[in-house]
Amino acid sequence: MTFVCLGFVTNFISTVVISGFTSAAAITIGFGQLKNIFGVKMASESFFHDVKELVKVIPDIRKWDTILGICCILVLAVLRCCKQYSDRQTKHLQDTIMPTRKKVVLKIMWLIGTARNAVVVMITCVLAYFLQTDGVSPFVLTGNMTAGIPPIKLPDFSAPNIFQVLNSGIILIPLIGFLENVAIGKGFGRKGNYKIDSNQELIALGACNLGGSLLSAYPVTGSFSRSAINSQSGVRSPLAGLLTGSLVFISLVCLTPLFQYIPKSSLAAVIIYSVIFMVDYKIVPNLWRVRKLDLVTLFSTFFLSLLLGVEYGTLIGIGVDLLILLGPISRPGAKTRKVGSVTVIKLERGLNYPALNKVETILDEHVMFIDDANSVVFDFTHVADTDYSVVEALNNLLNDCKLLNVQIAFACVQHKVRMKLTRSKAPNIEKFMFETVEDAVKELTDEELISEEEIGMEVDEASDLNPTQRCKIQEKMIVETEA
Repeated sequence: MTFVCLGFVTNFISTVVISGFTSAAAITIGFGQLKNIFGVKMASESFFHDVKELVKVIPDIRKWDTILGICCILVLAVLRCCKQYSDRQTKHLQDTIMPTRKKVVLKIMWLIGTARNAVVVMITCVLAYFLQTDGVSPFVLTGNMTAGIPPIKLPDFSAPNIFQVLNSGIILIPLIGFLENVAIGKGFGRKGNYKIDSNQELIALGACNLGGSLLSAYPVTGSFSRSAINSQSGVRSPLAGLLTGSLVFISLVCLTPLFQYIPKSSLAAVIIYSVIFMVDYKIVPNLWRVRKLDLVTLFSTFFLSLLLGVEYGTLIGIGVDLLILLGPISRPGAKTRKVGSVTVIKLERGLNYPALNKVETILDEHVMFIDDANSVVFDFTHVADTDYSVVEALNNLLNDCKLLNVQIAFACVQHKVRMKLTRSKAPNIEKFMFETVEDAVKELTDEELISEEEIGMEVDEASDLNPTQRCKIQEKMIVETEA
């Protein structure tokens, strides 16, 4: 995918889809962590599955784990407020001389608030350690972890039936993982006001998975929960990844025995408090005001992600968004106006093969089935390009019009369209193309075409028109309708 630069496919992931994905992922991940807050065991899949499983284990909820988890969330909220207060005071008083004591206090508040996730985890780890040494185990702990770095070795490709087991997942899993990674990146990019390079993301994912395969690592994609924790911790550059990796390396070598005392409820509290800020509820009233149709995409992505999982929900949301995008292409607006027996059809957008049926309908309604209509001019002002199917359809249209004794012309044909029509080898196609609508109408009839500006003028107010023009307006008042 990287070598053929398939990063462009992410251009079809709209802001609305990303918003639905991030909101659904935040709710799914947050709700999935409630089992650790309550100290119970249950399988975690989709949101509605987790709701059903959580109801079953309500009698098994552990009191002290729940209390610890709630207290951790409250402490995280207080520390976040401390950081925000420090930022406001520093910004407000930056042009004044502050006492040294106040500077120190504000700096300590900022430091503790920024490192609040680590502070909460370390305090609860110390608390659990002392309780454990006293023979008390009120919390569910992380437990023992294997110390050290896994040995470096090549993946085992000799596993039996490996390709039969993976099946179509060989293609689908990397594709879904990449789309999810980019959706996460764009979601946080919107909040952090920065952009991501999709092809660069592909390179990073490929390099990480190649390197990780030598260390028996899990396949790497974007992690919504850890990205949310980074965002809430104030991370602003990729340098944080290098520091995090270094700390993980040191921890695996030296600090692994201490991890067993970390309560699961405190880790769950950190994750829950980080992801709740990713629920983008503000977009709903904005879409209602700007474009209500986009709410279909938003709710499709959101609810299907909760029902089926964020991977499939996001893919379906992208599909719904593309259908909405293709709708106007298949039904292009058109304006028709008549000058005597000449019908002028002006397409309001490009002309591609999905629009052929609509164009044929317009032609039948205004030309083919009208007794006094014997000439039609297509205004291609807004048709910048087209495809082979349209070229063939236009050639067939020329033949049909010839059989029905209907004259046809194409006006304002742009260069790309003209070249394709010429290369189609339709007989004498050049004589049917004109530079302007006026030239086409003059060719099809001896009457002078009245401009659209003149159409909009009332006859009694058009004092600057000569008698001939006023007669034409009176005798041939142009009726303009939306097709």
